[in-house]
Amino acid sequence: MSKQIETAEQAIHDRFVAIEAALEDLRPRTFGVLKRHVVDGNESLRARYQNRLMSVFLLISHLRDDVKRLANRRGLKKTAVDDFVKTSLPVSLCVRAGDTTKHGLGGRSKNATIANGLIAVYKTPTGKQPSSDDDCIIIGMVLVDGKHGVFHSNVVIDKALNAWVAFLASQLGLDFHSWLRRCLPEAAKQVIHIKQDEHVTVPEGATLVADFPAELSFALVDDVRKRSLDT
Repeated sequence: MSKQIETAEQAIHDRFVAIEAALEDLRPRTFGVLKRHVVDGNESLRARYQNRLMSVFLLISHLRDDVKRLANRRGLKKTAVDDFVKTSLPVSLCVRAGDTTKHGLGGRSKNATIANGLIAVYKTPTGKQPSSDDDCIIIGMVLVDGKHGVFHSNVVIDKALNAWVAFLASQLGLDFHSWLRRCLPEAAKQVIHIKQDEHVTVPEGATLVADFPAELSFALVDDVRKRSLDT
């Protein structure tokens, strides 16, 4: 193996180490168990989480450059990496969010992918009414893209990293599957889809899925699109 290829492969390994560290900063056990009154309306808290989130998007965005360098040195078709990014929506969203972070809303190619609001889970004891002292964890942010719609930030990150690991294995022979299993444990097999404002009892360990309100989604996307054009 040539020194250039070895250096390019090491850069990818180093990038995954950095991504793992950034993912750890987003986890509830690291960000902390908070109280409802601490979270509600706390702009500083939102900014702190958003900074950590954008770090992950930027790292995944830079992974594209690392992989392109190795692909070039391995003699892979020049457009292979760019074609992959274009066809993988989660990867594209990470790149778009990274570009918006670096260049500002509307800064380059009318960037329009921003984090817009925390996604929080509150724990109210059985038989009691919601209280300002209820425990709360942050599980992500609403990611709004002026072209593609509204997404859960952490779902986008999970899918993007799964896509990158599959691409690296199939196209460049790099195996990061053990890294993936360690950093992104598989979701629970039992998935329960709940309706807006529905209160249900679910078994521990299940994955809950809820649709974002359509009217609100449209309003958020329209707002981001207009702001990017006006910048």
